[in-house]
Amino acid sequence: MKFLWVWLALSALGFCATVSVEKRFQPQAMTFSVVIPCSGVHFQHLEPLLQEYAHQTRLPDEVVVALSLVETLRKEEISALESYPWPFRFLLLKHEGKRSAGMNRNVACTRATGDVILCQDADDLPHPQRVEIVKYLFENYEIEHLMHEWVGPGQDFPLYAPEEILPERFKKYDDITWEVHNGNVSLLRSLTRNTHWDDVFFCDHDTHFNRWIYRRCKNTAVIHSKLVMYRRYLSSFLCD
Repeated sequence: MKFLWVWLALSALGFCATVSVEKRFQPQAMTFSVVIPCSGVHFQHLEPLLQEYAHQTRLPDEVVVALSLVETLRKEEISALESYPWPFRFLLLKHEGKRSAGMNRNVACTRATGDVILCQDADDLPHPQRVEIVKYLFENYEIEHLMHEWVGPGQDFPLYAPEEILPERFKKYDDITWEVHNGNVSLLRSLTRNTHWDDVFFCDHDTHFNRWIYRRCKNTAVIHSKLVMYRRYLSSFLCD
């Protein structure tokens, strides 16, 4: 009984920061686009990353890459990537000069056609079930913006049953206590029409974007699932 009163007191003080995410009355079919911002220095990671998406348990409908600093790359390497028979629609947007990751994401989102956008950093790797899990959650729950956890290099990805993953909602962005990845988020493409990543060269632009979403969007969700391998050692300190 004493424990119950303590729990009730903590709950009243906001100790329970999450609430359940509402499930749809019936599943809603959606299409999915993977959006990848990439600088010339990370071009070498694109082919193996695209192969990871080509071998997902559920294929995305398309992958859109916004590639900057193309003048630093060999044209035949770019052509080989474009002409490869990928099992999804592949669009490579090429730009000269340096661009921030935020600008590349914004550009790629304007050309994406999927109902849902899965943001993917070029130097990280997706869980083999990432598309399958994100697809299940968006189609079965009232979600507009989704964040998940990550594993480090050399760690194994856990296997998941998508229907057993229960999305939760934090009331505020700063209430999130889980180790989520701010860059590899998924969101409705409709949100990107009026919401943009900052065109700046510092690493907190992903955090700023997600905090902005939490201030204006009620259907956010977070899951205790590790859907990306965060390879921090490959990250550019200028986030370009």
